[in-house]
Amino acid sequence: MSETLTEENERLKAQLRAQIELQQSQEAAFSDEKRKLEETVEQLQQRAESERELYEELMRMQDNLIAELSTPLLPVADRVLVMPIIGSIDQVRAERILNVLLDGVTQQRAQTVILDVSGIHRLHSLNASVLVRAARAVRLLGSELIISGITPEHARNLLDLNIDLGDLKTCRELRAGIEAAVRRRF
Repeated sequence: MSETLTEENERLKAQLRAQIELQQSQEAAFSDEKRKLEETVEQLQQRAESERELYEELMRMQDNLIAELSTPLLPVADRVLVMPIIGSIDQVRAERILNVLLDGVTQQRAQTVILDVSGIHRLHSLNASVLVRAARAVRLLGSELIISGITPEHARNLLDLNIDLGDLKTCRELRAGIEAAVRRRF
């Protein structure tokens, strides 16, 4: 019986060693897999961060392009510039319009600038104040501002706002504004 117990004991010890080796092997494999997963997660996080930065840069570039396209300043004759304004004007765009306008007048030594508002559906107080500020600022630079594209609705809205527009030169159409600017040059 003691021989049987010894054999049984040895067999159990062998099984236990085998189980321990298997567990150690599985733990090593698990640890290796865990390390690989952690590396993969870190790589994915780095990639996500890189893609987020690229996306933000793309959005900044897109915003800049939209801003440029929303305030074009076009030379139409020698020292005559036109800025068509289309859509609504918020405070940010109002500042952009003034900055582009003043920089363009200075850089291109413009004598006359025409702001065409035919693309604005409704002139409200912010739009009107941008026009008045633009006219004053251009005048301070020694140039003249003509506003073209004033519709009957624009005229009614401007009258309702009680804004003094006496200093502003206006034309009904862009073509008339360009003709007036070219005539004044000579």
